[in-house]
Amino acid sequence: MRPIFAFFSHLAVTVLTGVIFGLVPALQTTKPNLAGTLKDQAGAVVGGSGHHRLRKGLVVAQVTLSLLLLVGAGLFVRSLANLRDLGPGFSPEKLVAFQIDPSLNGYTPERMKVFYPQLSEALGSIPGVQSVGLASMRILEDNEWDSGMSVEGFTPPSPDEHAQPYMNSIGPNYSPLLACPSSRAATSA
Repeated sequence: MRPIFAFFSHLAVTVLTGVIFGLVPALQTTKPNLAGTLKDQAGAVVGGSGHHRLRKGLVVAQVTLSLLLLVGAGLFVRSLANLRDLGPGFSPEKLVAFQIDPSLNGYTPERMKVFYPQLSEALGSIPGVQSVGLASMRILEDNEWDSGMSVEGFTPPSPDEHAQPYMNSIGPNYSPLLACPSSRAATSA
């Protein structure tokens, strides 16, 4: 609901700005100075001056830029609509994700190795819970864990260049829990 509200609030501000800045010149034209206007236009009919050419060029540039922005906004809105219809690649229904950090309570790495299986077992015993999966990074968290790696038989062009894939340490039930295919996942507890 928020993206729709944001879109319409931006649209309202845009329309309001256009009306306000469009009314000022319109109100100025309701009180024309006929003598000055006729003198200015007489020069334009005869051959014009550089001042009028500059003004006309600026108007053409403004209209061109406005059309470009309108086309870009239309494409952006269409892309957002397409993204809304595109699924995330897993079934998000009845899925709960949360983050915990036992080290904040003084857990040592050895104690955490015991804690996580106990947590999985306790959560799995809750009525209505079908499956429990663990991961270092939550899905769609907008966070990353990347690390350097090397590929056997590949030598990078320079020592500075090496692959840094995004990785995630997941438990054995993680991929089936999301109902997403995983071609090859290295699982760890």
